[in-house]
Amino acid sequence: MEKEESPTDIGKQSYLTAKEVIGILDIKPQTLYAYVSRGWVRTIGQQGTRVKLYVREDVEKLQARSQARAGHGPNAAAALRWGEPVINSAITELTPFGPRYRGMLATELARMECAFEATADLLWSGLWNEKTASWPSNRPGLEFIRLARPYFQKTSVDLIQGRLAILVQFLSETQEGNPEFALGSMLAAGRQIIHVVAGAFGMLCGKPLVLANSDEAVADLLMRAMDLSAEDRIRRGLNAALTLAADHELAVPTFTTRVAASTGANLNACVMTGLVTFDGPLTGNRGNGIEELVLICKTKADLKENVLRAYKQGRQLGGFNHPMYPAGDVRAQVLIEYARSLPAIPANAHALLETLEEVARDCHLMPSFPAGLVALQLALGLPPRCGSTLFFLGRIAGLVAHVQEQRMAAFLIRPRARYVG
Repeated sequence: MEKEESPTDIGKQSYLTAKEVIGILDIKPQTLYAYVSRGWVRTIGQQGTRVKLYVREDVEKLQARSQARAGHGPNAAAALRWGEPVINSAITELTPFGPRYRGMLATELARMECAFEATADLLWSGLWNEKTASWPSNRPGLEFIRLARPYFQKTSVDLIQGRLAILVQFLSETQEGNPEFALGSMLAAGRQIIHVVAGAFGMLCGKPLVLANSDEAVADLLMRAMDLSAEDRIRRGLNAALTLAADHELAVPTFTTRVAASTGANLNACVMTGLVTFDGPLTGNRGNGIEELVLICKTKADLKENVLRAYKQGRQLGGFNHPMYPAGDVRAQVLIEYARSLPAIPANAHALLETLEEVARDCHLMPSFPAGLVALQLALGLPPRCGSTLFFLGRIAGLVAHVQEQRMAAFLIRPRARYVG
């Protein structure tokens, strides 16, 4: 048995020692090694020692599954924590190769360099048309602009996603309470939400709201909103990021969106529910910690040291080791490959790309999608927090698809709680 170091305050740690895992799961050391070899429990090494730490999320997932054998109640509890499927869906399947949208791998769609609109239409209709390049615009009226204008005053980038979610509600308030009726269809309302949020990306760099022009692509609207030059390399990167962000099965924001949809709420209310949930450090903003490290670290060595220190101390640093992808998040790999392919990228982007490669190779810290978004953001010279906000925007396509599917299912999602007081 290898020597272990016991982290302090283990209740807040993201990693466990072998002794702690054995105690939690009530297993023998040989069983733990078997779990590791099968890929059920991931490990990370520590520099200068043979000691390995074990990913806490994987251990808790195994523990929940073990407890689920006791009956229906524990089984439901296990399902709510990265457990077994609880809702039937024909939208997205999670595979070792990344999410598959209506039978098509998201990574392949991203590499095809098609418009994000084609991916959204695929999620909504099940039909793929690679020639789809834009949608007709449904501009909101002057009352919406009057309500929205104060939200574009200078503010912290950490508050922007919450403000974008509020804009979605303003669309309801200024269109007779339900844009689906005002615009004639649910999908027209979904497209309007995406256009308005994309046109509000100027918040990231102190620019005013812009409205979509007739048949203007979402990627082009984003570049105009952020006052970026309309370059193909930026357009391709934006479309790839949005496509990969579009859906991820029953992620937390998606689940909350479906709960709202099951009550009969209108589309904007459902989407706003999901977006508010998305705005958290354990969901869509998991890459912000990496972005902040890049800003404060002056060299690549300093950046790598800070990343490793966080994991050595058992602190959670989002953007690595997604529980659904033990071998690595292919969505991140696509964005990292694209960032590497760009000529003359900034020094901070180069430092992050090299760091991600080294910690993956040396410590099995595999970058997940949020880390890939930060790498893309830096390589393209996009404004701060643009990566996580693209995640936010792209996921709206999936939320609309899940509202549609939940309405067809026609049942109220109402779990029960076990009273323990």
